[in-house]
Amino acid sequence: MQHSTETEIVLGHTAQWFQNSEMSMERFAHDRLAPALEALGLIEAAPATQDGETFTKARKAWRQRVDRLFNGSQPFPLEWKWAWINSVDEPFRTEIKNDLQIMTGLLPVMQPELRAVNGVESTRARIAQVMIECGEFFQAAAEPAGDGRYCRDDQGAAHEMIEKGFEAAGAILSELVALAAGAGITLPHGMFAAIVKVGHD
Repeated sequence: MQHSTETEIVLGHTAQWFQNSEMSMERFAHDRLAPALEALGLIEAAPATQDGETFTKARKAWRQRVDRLFNGSQPFPLEWKWAWINSVDEPFRTEIKNDLQIMTGLLPVMQPELRAVNGVESTRARIAQVMIECGEFFQAAAEPAGDGRYCRDDQGAAHEMIEKGFEAAGAILSELVALAAGAGITLPHGMFAAIVKVGHD
């Protein structure tokens, strides 16, 4: 998915989440986003007790507030960014984070989480996700690489291939990091140099 701004990334994936789940804009706005912003002290706390009418008005007000961000009539508040992202369900939350990293020229590498399973520290294997990301990269490569050359290819197709390539590379690196953490192996020196900005200096 091509985006030109961080706001488009956040709103674009959030809209996809709404379209592919039972989550509605009103429910997200009032039940997820508002409490997250309140917990961070970014908005005033809602009254502890509300009658039915007040509760209904509050839900509608929050829906209208979020709808204005989607239709562009109000700018997206920067301070809401991470509260919003963390209120979105997976896998859409990770897709938002990945696209934000790719936009800044970073590979989207996940930090593995160590958990004890049967008394042994372990990390989760996500080989299936790696295969999906690599498959999407090869699919996106069909047009730009189809003739065996890269020259004046369709810009949209080229951008899609680059984006999917970053996602595939990030998925592979994430898996290697998780493997090393779970197996207790030290990664080769300089491996994390691949995660720094590329081509933007």
